[in-house]
Amino acid sequence: MKLPMTLVTTELEETWPVSGKAFFLGEWCRLHARKEKWQAIDGGVLPYHWNDRIKLKCDFETLQKLNRELLLELVPVMNSLHGESHDICYWRILLGYWLNLYTAVLFDRWSSIECVQKMGLQLETNIIATPESLLATNDTESFTLQACSNPLWNNSLFEILIRRKPSISISTIYSTITRESPSSSHRSDPIQRLKSWIKSFAGLAIHLNRNNQFAIAGSYYPRADEWQLETKLGQIPIGYWNIPQSPSSEFNSSQRKWDLSPRSASNEFESLVREILPRVIPRVFVEGYSQLRQMVQKLPWPISPLVIWTSNHHFVKDVFKAWTAQKCSEGARLVIGEHGGGGGAFNGARNYELSISDCYFSTGWVDPQYRQIVPIGNFRQVHQRRSARANGRALLVCGIMPRYSFDIRSMMLSSQVSDYFEDQFRFVDALSQQIRMALLVRLCREDYQWGQKERWTTRHPSIELDGGKAALWKIAQSCRLCICSYNATTHLESLYLNFPTIMFWS
Repeated sequence: MKLPMTLVTTELEETWPVSGKAFFLGEWCRLHARKEKWQAIDGGVLPYHWNDRIKLKCDFETLQKLNRELLLELVPVMNSLHGESHDICYWRILLGYWLNLYTAVLFDRWSSIECVQKMGLQLETNIIATPESLLATNDTESFTLQACSNPLWNNSLFEILIRRKPSISISTIYSTITRESPSSSHRSDPIQRLKSWIKSFAGLAIHLNRNNQFAIAGSYYPRADEWQLETKLGQIPIGYWNIPQSPSSEFNSSQRKWDLSPRSASNEFESLVREILPRVIPRVFVEGYSQLRQMVQKLPWPISPLVIWTSNHHFVKDVFKAWTAQKCSEGARLVIGEHGGGGGAFNGARNYELSISDCYFSTGWVDPQYRQIVPIGNFRQVHQRRSARANGRALLVCGIMPRYSFDIRSMMLSSQVSDYFEDQFRFVDALSQQIRMALLVRLCREDYQWGQKERWTTRHPSIELDGGKAALWKIAQSCRLCICSYNATTHLESLYLNFPTIMFWS
């Protein structure tokens, strides 16, 4: 009799088989640091469903349409739940980015389960028991962090999906694994804490500017130029906006007894999205919403701004989004500066930006579908022109993405990061020994447990690595060439600086 294989959904080794074969749902399950462990297990790994780039584009369009439908359905639900009467523009600013993340995350996990089921394997899986409240994070920022990095959170989401597949048998196990979300390694850095304290102190100046008509926060415009701009606009520069954390609230299942109409669903996934949403939506939008509104009323920020400009705070800063949504409902115009990149074919985060902005500053591109785009060029972190060092090195700037995908966009996602590493290694393999010795590889500061340094040290032990902590263009001062290996912001800045640049990526 053929024994079933164990379907492994995360890197939590408590769920792995003690003996027998395993089938890994994706590369996110196989930490590089635990290579000896998973290599010793007989089994395979599921090819990533978005390796099909035509499918990726079709899925993107489908999810964007679904997001619009869900938002329309959520507006009356949210207004009724909180006794409000806000229009769709208000809720789009506040909820739109989370909604984009939610549908992309759920579709990614759901697609993986669908793919593995279609293979016709005899599978069983081990799921760690978790409380109902685990999936409902406190706010958008914590949702992003959990979805990207917390295997227990993803284990819980996979459980919901797998229980819909009777062909996969489930064994529930009980664990003492911490439920705390993983945090970035640099957050506890004493230097970062000192910088945060200084910024908080500097932010006190905002109390003096309650009548400012132009609210500029997180614009990415150079600080000195931003102050000069505010002065020309006839107001005292604020300096720094200290954005408070979202209020913390407890999960209350009685406040989540509402649902979205399943009659609106046209397929199994759309029904699933509507069914799970009340359980997953962050607490700040449900249990903590009244606290959020109270916090907004007490903020020492401009009372009646005509214009709000940000390039960063409109994503996961829910307090700032709630304030912005309120001011825009009172007549303020929202200006958004391009967060980064700009050259991608499609991007869920960018679609959200364009859906809420009255004016959008791009780094040079236009789209006839969006008349509010103003191609003003590289306004971000403008640097003084630098000449390439004639006898300098070549700087290979590397990128990375989380092991668990959190958005849908036209770049490497999730399991594809391992293929990206192989692209870089093949590139270096093709160089002469002389050029290799003149190469400096800049790694990403965040690792997401991909083991960047260990991978490079194993494949090319003689090449010097930069950990990504120092400013990029400070490192580049000693170089003669910048090699951009992914489609993001680096090449925009290098070309602006007139720095010799090579761009290549899949």
